[in-house]
Amino acid sequence: MTALDPLQLSYSDNSRLTVGARLAAEILEDPARLDVVSGYFAPSVWAAVGEALSHLGQFRLLIGKDYELERLDRNRETANVETLVRAAIRKETEPNGLATRDDAEEVAALISFLEFHQRAADGEVVKLWRGDGFLHAKAYILAGSVGIGSANFTFSGLSRNRELVGWRQDRNVVGEVQEWFDGYWNDEDSEPYTDRLIELLRETPMVSDEYRRSSTSSGSRRMP
Repeated sequence: MTALDPLQLSYSDNSRLTVGARLAAEILEDPARLDVVSGYFAPSVWAAVGEALSHLGQFRLLIGKDYELERLDRNRETANVETLVRAAIRKETEPNGLATRDDAEEVAALISFLEFHQRAADGEVVKLWRGDGFLHAKAYILAGSVGIGSANFTFSGLSRNRELVGWRQDRNVVGEVQEWFDGYWNDEDSEPYTDRLIELLRETPMVSDEYRRSSTSSGSRRMP
């Protein structure tokens, strides 16, 4: 049976082709930049496309709500995050730690990725929409292609849920969606969120004190 070329199919659905596989292929084809708008975000996204993301030259993420603070439970990423954030900070008696070391490494790599791109951009790389209405859009915008559909920027959205994301390479279509994204990114209701997201990732019990020390001493993952 001939292997499916992820760039040839016009859609990804996590059945015939995962959204993550198509996004990774698009990034490797042209790693210049990626803009993402997603209703939800969860750090477990690194397990789905982290390797490809590490090749990017530029990255921006616009989140429709606060990020999903869970213990990397990939089946429970749609909970009310702001409530979870407050609860996690309050519950100081809960033991620090992760389900597995792989989970810890994924969070550490995500933090390193965000910090790298923040330095490279000398500004925000993550913003949070605080305007009227819930920003429910999902799009993956590269220099020469765009994917639009139902998949959030989470492990489940990119690899597990029953999703549908259509992909286009038309220059005019890509340009129109890029203009739409830039409009929201530059809107006064899109609040800077890079520092806060990194802070939350660092203080959540997803990364134990012991692992923080070991990852700091061993150095962060190299970005392009």
